[in-house]
This record gives sequence, structure tokens and C-alpha cells, in this order.
Amino acid sequence: MKLKEPSLNVPFQKKDSWGLVLGAVSILAVGAAAIFDIALAITLAASCIVGMPAIYVLFFPPHFAASHLERTIIGRTGVIALLLAYFGASKILFVPFLSRMIWHILH
Repeated sequence: MKLKEPSLNVPFQKKDSWGLVLGAVSILAVGAAAIFDIALAITLAASCIVGMPAIYVLFFPPHFAASHLERTIIGRTGVIALLLAYFGASKILFVPFLSRMIWHILH
């Protein structure tokens, strides 16, 4: 019988609560920004709403994105290109639109 050599590889347990932690930190940051300036808080809230899904996928990829990130360089490049395109579109289109919508709702 062949014995296995001792290993320090400890499997990483993926926690599903990281999304809640990310959301709570975003809410706390918007609340802290609202103390100083409401316009800053609105812009930060719009940025958090638009950017949180992409940041979550980037740092905690679901099975589909993770399989493409690990498989080939073309898949990795494709996923990163899609995320960068989303960040670019969010900076130009989504955040200003959502900021104006939140501002219109509050006033």
C-alpha cells in the first residue's frame, strides 16, 4: 500500500455570503458619504449599483466564468474583455443615467 505524502493544500471553502458583505460595505460607504455631501452619496450609490455585479463576477466568478477563466487564454481574454467593456459602458452611460434618475426621485 502506497502512502500519500503530507500536504499543506487545504481546500478553500467558497462562502456564499461574500455578496452580502460586498453589499453591506457599499451601503455603509454610501451612508458615510451622505453625511458629507448628498451629491457624492448619489454618485457613489449609482456606481455601487452599476459596478457591484461586475466586481462580484470578477472576484467571485460563477461556474461559467470560472471555467472560461481557467480553460484557455482565449476564454480568459474574452471574459476580461467583456468585464472591461462593461466597466467602460458603465462609466459613460449607466452611472450618469442612474445618478440623474436617483437625483430626480429624491428631489
